[in-house]
Amino acid sequence: MKRLSVFPVILILFMWSCHRSQQSSNTSDSDQQETVISAGEDLKTDYYGTYTGTLPCADCEGMDIEIQLNKDHTFVKKTTYLGKGDRTFEVKGNFSWFGAKNTITLEGITDAPDKYLVSEGMLTQLDMNGNVITGNLSEKYLLKKVL
Repeated sequence: MKRLSVFPVILILFMWSCHRSQQSSNTSDSDQQETVISAGEDLKTDYYGTYTGTLPCADCEGMDIEIQLNKDHTFVKKTTYLGKGDRTFEVKGNFSWFGAKNTITLEGITDAPDKYLVSEGMLTQLDMNGNVITGNLSEKYLLKKVL
């Protein structure tokens, strides 16, 4: 249980240090847009795009996931179960910001995790209770921004 509560603190410190490093490198070029990672509120302006990745699956080879987040707070989530045929499942709906302002909830999804931690260039799938997944497979729950 202690590991679970330490991980968010480490993540926040890491994100804060990246922000500080980026701030000092951006001071000479005022034309560059500054990306603030530690203040989740600012992520709301640069979150939109398409994120993809292959996540672990209990009864298949993996799940190819594609999530498109739109500026109008709508999403499209496509899931293909590897080794189970070529069928792709698609869910469309709205999403909302949740909790610490750097987490989104995909509304209408009830049989799968629906919360994702938003960070620069990636989404991290959270567990069914909205907690960061820990353990050996924790790095496998990342979706990277492609567009």
